[in-house]
Amino acid sequence: MENDSDIVQYHWQVSFHFTPSLRESEIINIYDPIECENRAIEFKVIDEENEKRTQVTVDYKTNKIDEVLPDSKAKYEYAEETKARKYALFFQNLILERMIYQRAFKPVEIIRVSKPILLNEKELEDAGLMGKRRFGMSVLTAKYNILTVGDSIGESHNFWKQGISKEINGKAKDESMIYAIGELLHLAKIEAGEMATFILTWNAFNWMYAHFGTITNSKNRNDQAKMFKNIIRKLMTQNDVNYIKQHMSSDLLNSLISYNIILKGGTNVSQILKSKMERSSSDIEVIISVLECIYGVRNQIFHEGPSQEITSEELALRAKICNSMLAPIVTTCLKNFINYKS
Repeated sequence: MENDSDIVQYHWQVSFHFTPSLRESEIINIYDPIECENRAIEFKVIDEENEKRTQVTVDYKTNKIDEVLPDSKAKYEYAEETKARKYALFFQNLILERMIYQRAFKPVEIIRVSKPILLNEKELEDAGLMGKRRFGMSVLTAKYNILTVGDSIGESHNFWKQGISKEINGKAKDESMIYAIGELLHLAKIEAGEMATFILTWNAFNWMYAHFGTITNSKNRNDQAKMFKNIIRKLMTQNDVNYIKQHMSSDLLNSLISYNIILKGGTNVSQILKSKMERSSSDIEVIISVLECIYGVRNQIFHEGPSQEITSEELALRAKICNSMLAPIVTTCLKNFINYKS
C-alpha cells in the first residue's frame, strides 16, 4: 500500500490585494480552517507610486488534478478554485472582525489578483500526474466592501477568539450570525440611498437584539421597549455612553421630538424623550428613548411610507438623522456582545 509520504500533492498559490491599505505590514499566527493547520500569514504593505496596498499570499494543496470538493459552487469548479474562494471568505471574515472591533465601517475592496497558480507543475509532469489540464494566468476580481484601518488584524482576531468563546447561560454565541450582522452594517455603509441605508442598519440592530434576547433567555422578547432596555443596560458601559453621546447633538434630538412619533397603543415616544431631556434623566434613559423614537421612524418607513403628512423627501431626511444615531449604538452593542459573559 502506498504511504501518504509517497503521494505527490498539487501545490497552489493565490494572492489577494486589500485597498485601502493597512498602515503597517504584519505577520499573524492563526488557525487556517481551509488547510486545518496553524500557520503564519503575512499581510504585506506595498507602496508603489505613493499608493499603498496590502497583499496577502497563501499556499495550499489538493490531492488530484480533477479533484472536486463537496462544497464546490459549479460543476467544473475544481478543488484549487474552491479553496481559493474559501480563502477570500476567510480574509473577509478576518476584516469583518476588525471592523466590528473598531466600531467603524468603511468601504474596502479585497481583490483576488489571479487564478490559483500551480507551483510544482514540473514535478507533477515528471510524475505523469498532470493529465490534460493546463493552467494559464488571468486576473480574477472578487470585491468585498469591508474596513481595514486602525489596529492590527492580529489584535482584533484575538479579541474575537477570546470573546466568542465566552458562553452566555451555558449557550454558545452564533458566530455566523455575528458575521451576518457585520455584513449588514458594511452594506449599509456603501448604500447610496438614505432609506436603504437606514433599513440595513435597523435590520442589523434587529438581528442583534433578537439573538441577544434569545441567548440571554430574556422574557421580554415580544416587548420592544423592554428589549431596548435589556440590550442597552447590559451591553453599554459609561465609556460607551459617552461615545454614543458624541453622535447625539441637541439638533438631532430635537428633530426626533419634532416628529411627534406615536407608537401603536398611543404612546408618544417623542414627548417621553422631551420629558427625559427636560428632567436631565440619565444618559442611558435618553438613549433608550432615542431608540424608541427611531423605532417609530422605522415603522413609518416600513409600514406607512410617504403620505400627505410625510413626503418621501421628509422620510429620507428622517432616515438619515436616525441612522446617524443608530449606527454607533449598533456597532457598540455588537462589539460588546462578542465579549459579553453573563
